[in-house]
Amino acid sequence: MRITTVIFAMMAAFTLSAAEEVNLIKNGNFAEGTKFWHVSPQVKHVAATGKDGKNFVVLTNQRSVRQLVAIEPDGIYELTFLIKGENIVAKDKSQGGRVIIRGGKRYARGTANADGSCMTGSFDWKQGKCTLKASYFKSPNLEITLWLAGDGKCCYTDVKFVKVGSEKKAQ
Repeated sequence: MRITTVIFAMMAAFTLSAAEEVNLIKNGNFAEGTKFWHVSPQVKHVAATGKDGKNFVVLTNQRSVRQLVAIEPDGIYELTFLIKGENIVAKDKSQGGRVIIRGGKRYARGTANADGSCMTGSFDWKQGKCTLKASYFKSPNLEITLWLAGDGKCCYTDVKFVKVGSEKKAQ
């Protein structure tokens, strides 16, 4: 009887943790092209080809794709993505390849650089990651924008936005 109770408790805990890790970004791997994404003109989708074997979106010169996601007011979220660049030239430090997270009048930036700076130059796939508290934005929705500000080519794939906790639990 005890073993059965322990097994059910473990299954319930696993189900709860798995439920929290649902990707709120639809089609973050671009397997369905740019479906679910709001796309600026001249954005290209590339089907899985070559050694990377990944679907991805290609942004050139001041282009972006974005998606709106609903969030819980006390949620803690993690954004991860893969980014690849080719000859990205920025006019200043605020430009380059980056992800902008906007809610209400506030925003945050996600990048694969450890210092948080925008991505420039040429580089193979790198993972970007940032953790965000919903309370900072004071908005029921966030707009996640994959962006290239500057010249060159920037590719994105494997975009994930998952709830990883609650501020209520953290206090």
